Amino acid sequence: MEAVIEKCVMSLYCNFYDETFDGEAWRAGPSGLHPFLTVNVKDAAYGPLASLFFWPNALIPFCQGWPLDALNSELCMSLKRFEGTIAWLSLESLFLDDWAVEEILVSNRVVASWASAFGDGSASFPGLELQRRGMTPQEVQRLRCGLVAKSRVSRLWGKGMHELRQVVAGEEVAVTWTDSIAGCVGASTHLAFQALKGRGQNTRLLVCTA
Repeated sequence: MEAVIEKCVMSLYCNFYDETFDGEAWRAGPSGLHPFLTVNVKDAAYGPLASLFFWPNALIPFCQGWPLDALNSELCMSLKRFEGTIAWLSLESLFLDDWAVEEILVSNRVVASWASAFGDGSASFPGLELQRRGMTPQEVQRLRCGLVAKSRVSRLWGKGMHELRQVVAGEEVAVTWTDSIAGCVGASTHLAFQALKGRGQNTRLLVCTA
């Protein structure tokens, strides 16, 4: 997926579309030729989607390039101007029913003085504790939209604790926690994808950058 990642970094928006095969042809979803979700790649909200779908070793990897039957799709044809920035995935491969229950390890960076709230890096997201320490609800939500992590970072002992003792005041450090995919991507993005569940098994997603 390196080409898709590179294009996403160079682009401003990441657009998600859906279409369904009706037995004769691929038909665009309720949004027609417009995306059902658009994310600014500079926003924090894009981070979880990038790590879920496009990064090397992504949890739910999209297929790079055009579907084999792209010429039969009105939506694909309308997106031809974005050639080289397209990826796609079948709807059933998203496993949307698991997004609210499947636990994943998530990471982000916080000011070192708040890192102890994350304990050994495997507990649930400490939203209430962070607010108690002075974070606003908006700051807490932005922080929760982290990246899928490969390994946990403990701030209770060992290397993680040692690093906290060495950092300069105000410096940020990495932390991890356990969360659902829904919690990681945020409520609005989760709802946008969940709305696709009624589209049927023969539905696929297309994503392009602009």
